[in-house]
Amino acid sequence: MKALLTFLLLCCSAVIGFSQVNEEQLLGYWVSPVYDSVYILQKAEQFYLTENDDGRGFQFLKDGKLIVRQNAGWCGTPPISYENVHGSWELTKDEKLVLNYPYWGGKIRQVWQVEQVTSTQLTYQILNTEYLQKE
Repeated sequence: MKALLTFLLLCCSAVIGFSQVNEEQLLGYWVSPVYDSVYILQKAEQFYLTENDDGRGFQFLKDGKLIVRQNAGWCGTPPISYENVHGSWELTKDEKLVLNYPYWGGKIRQVWQVEQVTSTQLTYQILNTEYLQKE
């Protein structure tokens, strides 16, 4: 009976979406963002996956340090220049990921709801984005 109850709880938690994310799972490079009702990032060894890849993505480091590879300026028309900016991240107890980093117009504070982290993919929804102007 106890084994059946444990099995049912595990099955239900997978369906409902309890992913129990921990900080160790997030560490590393996450690249090639795709949106398909949720955002999906691929795990990588570096920002560039292929020579055709622009390398956009996030590198989560220990101690809440963050590197974001992003568009360097306001114009999104090719050719686009990219840059690496340094910021911070925090995983809250309710599995929200809070990112703070600069962009060409100021600073961004973004809150993600982490849906799932596997050895190859990070899936999340953006709950809130605040754009703070340069001082």
